[in-house]
Amino acid sequence: MKRLLRLELKKALKNRFFVLSVSIMTLFAVLSAVYMYQNNSAVLYGIVGERFAENGKLIDNPMLSLLGFYNAWVGGENLSLAYSVFYTLLPVAAALPYAWSFFLERKTGYLKNIATRVHKTRYITAKMLATFLSGTLTALIPLLVNVVLVSATLPVFQPEVNYVVYTHIGFGDLWADLYYTTPLLYLTLFVLLTALFCGLFALLSFAVSFYIHNRVALLFTPFLLFLGLQYVENSIASQTSAWSVEAVPMSFLHTTAPLLLADGRVIFGEAALFLLFSVGTILLRGRYDEIY
Repeated sequence: MKRLLRLELKKALKNRFFVLSVSIMTLFAVLSAVYMYQNNSAVLYGIVGERFAENGKLIDNPMLSLLGFYNAWVGGENLSLAYSVFYTLLPVAAALPYAWSFFLERKTGYLKNIATRVHKTRYITAKMLATFLSGTLTALIPLLVNVVLVSATLPVFQPEVNYVVYTHIGFGDLWADLYYTTPLLYLTLFVLLTALFCGLFALLSFAVSFYIHNRVALLFTPFLLFLGLQYVENSIASQTSAWSVEAVPMSFLHTTAPLLLADGRVIFGEAALFLLFSVGTILLRGRYDEIY
């Protein structure tokens, strides 16, 4: 199993589609960092020297927190076009590196040769793990690049709860208390959450390959699914106040993007649903489908 997993990981992480996907997402992550540096630094230098009296003591201008690192990394800013494109493309970028692999190997007959040499379930499990990891890295690598660039160019200020109208991170939002008390942990959790969902996006495309026999279509199925979900959500939310929770992954993975409430129960319930459907479909269909 270890040998098979190493082979699948090598195929997943050393193919041109993985490099292409990571490169494109890293480009938008870098563009976001450049834009936020240019935007924030110009304003920052204008107010960095301003100090105010509070209880007889001079304090720094509290608005500095809006121009620092935690409001400028790609998951915390909402000003640049790059951040919007980055989160919109996540489902496609996560699926591109390796979600199509099983479909292609089955179509070309490679799967017949594998099935005679190793247990089919082990092969499916190894491919599933490699697909999940390739999806997580597609998001994790660009996010880490962005975090490093922004932290190297903009100062780190503790977020101010009094400026919630600007940060859009308020009471009831996912991990909102951590944002104002332990912002680094808050950022880390959102990076890991984004990586987790990108792995699930890749698995979802893998699972869809048992039903859709077109390589391009299976890559775009999760994206179109969430686009449809967003349309339904917006339609319902505009008609009634009963729908108040964000259910579209591309929205709740960004800290300030949701127009609705980012509820942890909904987010992790959705993650569990994706995982159960994808793993269940892959293991059952992959094990029992006829390949000859």
